Amino acid sequence: MAAQTETSNAEAQHVLTSGVDEKGEVLNAHNTVGLAVMEQQELIPITGERKVTTQWEYWTYCAFYFSPNGGAISSNGQSMMQLLISLQFPDNIIPWGGRLTNMNSLVSPTPKLDTQRNKVLDFTGIIFAIQLALLLIIGPYADYGNWRPYILMVCQLVLVVLGFAFIGVKSPSQWVAAEALYIITTVANNIVNAFYMAAFPGIVQDLPKIRQSEREVLAGTKSPEDHELLDSYERSKLNNLLNVVGSSVEVVAFCVAVGIAAGVGYATNAEIIRSYQILLGFFGAFTIIATVPYFIAQKHRPGQQLPDGANWLTVGFVQIWAAIKGLKYLKQCMLYMFAYFMIQETYGTYSSITGILQNEVMSFSPVMLNALSVIGNLLGGGGNLFMYLLQKRFRFATKPGLFYGACMTLVPNLFGAIGTFTNVIGFHHKWAFWLAQAWNFQMAGWNAYQVAFLSEVVPAPKAYLFFALFNTVGKTSSFVGPFVSSAISAKTNGNTSAAYWFTLAMGTTGTAILWFVDPKKAKLDCVKFLEAEAADLYNKDTVPAPETVVVESEDHKDVVA
Repeated sequence: MAAQTETSNAEAQHVLTSGVDEKGEVLNAHNTVGLAVMEQQELIPITGERKVTTQWEYWTYCAFYFSPNGGAISSNGQSMMQLLISLQFPDNIIPWGGRLTNMNSLVSPTPKLDTQRNKVLDFTGIIFAIQLALLLIIGPYADYGNWRPYILMVCQLVLVVLGFAFIGVKSPSQWVAAEALYIITTVANNIVNAFYMAAFPGIVQDLPKIRQSEREVLAGTKSPEDHELLDSYERSKLNNLLNVVGSSVEVVAFCVAVGIAAGVGYATNAEIIRSYQILLGFFGAFTIIATVPYFIAQKHRPGQQLPDGANWLTVGFVQIWAAIKGLKYLKQCMLYMFAYFMIQETYGTYSSITGILQNEVMSFSPVMLNALSVIGNLLGGGGNLFMYLLQKRFRFATKPGLFYGACMTLVPNLFGAIGTFTNVIGFHHKWAFWLAQAWNFQMAGWNAYQVAFLSEVVPAPKAYLFFALFNTVGKTSSFVGPFVSSAISAKTNGNTSAAYWFTLAMGTTGTAILWFVDPKKAKLDCVKFLEAEAADLYNKDTVPAPETVVVESEDHKDVVA
């Protein structure tokens, strides 16, 4: 049956057609990008009717971004964990990897800091290895049925509850408890991020203006190309706005946090620990305020029906195998995945390395940590607002904005790499970390468009599977990066700045690959992928004939002949 689908692209019937071109060829989802965008939603049977995105859902979705974007609980938890480990082991002996490590035995001008850096980098890699396993287990199941919003709710609950549990960590002797809490909250935050972003395509596809545009295409009053441009623009618009709104909420939260930290004091280690306890409680409460409205407003959109002969125990494996068999149709998607992996290596590992150096240079100050976050979010959100207004004015495609942002992620890595040879340039002084936060304005293009672009190159009904896959790939880069960076740091006598050469090389390679990704071709490829799956898993040798098309409206169905 799958072979029949492969050999008959030219003969396949399509849900949607739109006249003929100048050569007399019928326009369909194999040769018209706008029709390909629409047809992807029709090929795989779903469990119910599409649900219109409301303004309330749209804006609460944007506000929710405060939680996965800033990771305030995880970032403050990491700083507290690093501080407790440093205080617990003043004799330079750390139990790590099943043995006691004598830090003075390391060939390093600053052995304590060298081992501390390596431990934290290794620790980060272990966290993402755990997350990789969880996403590969949960992701394939999330596209089926209507239960997937509960994944987001449960993981967010775990994140907040354990963020409050950090309040009970009071002394350096509790460093193991701090490590455990940090692992779980970080994993929970990253899974929240994966499934939060996976809801993105559905929210855009069910916007009233998008659904109205679909009806106009089917009525013949609008071209498929115009619909594709609107669809792409609305994806970019939402991605920019959720960054703007999320960053705005973060600026407010971190400004309050700076006031709290300054009020508590940070002159002694006891005051710093107390400050982090209060801040973690504050961010837990603020996270609840920012996220609960979306849980109330979100629509439980229909997922795919279970394939013929599958059940809930086997459907995840069935979906993975079907995706593997169909990868030959998704060349552009896979090309973007390689680019995404390498650029996220640059972006994620850069953040990890810089965060470790920042804590050392800033002496773990909670005031400085949160003040830097204020600047980072203020200028990062400003960069997103600038990109939104620029795209609104000139209506450029998603890829140019994404490519510009990718190029800008290379600059701070080059800056840090030069610091391998000199203390004048690189992350050795406080001013460098303020400059790095200000550079978020330039890197906003990567944050603004990476999700929008991903939603354009993956099959629409498979959003949760592919978003989990890409998130796994992104976090695998954060798994590989810290281990490689740790090894580089050890081999260069504790010169952590040398690790920036690795991230710079990966980012440059990824940006070069990104140049060759064609999003329009990807949309056409996605239709072929879904046709093959419909034939293979749902016994659909052909899709509904093009003479009659049924499109939902909010309160009735329009039948277009």
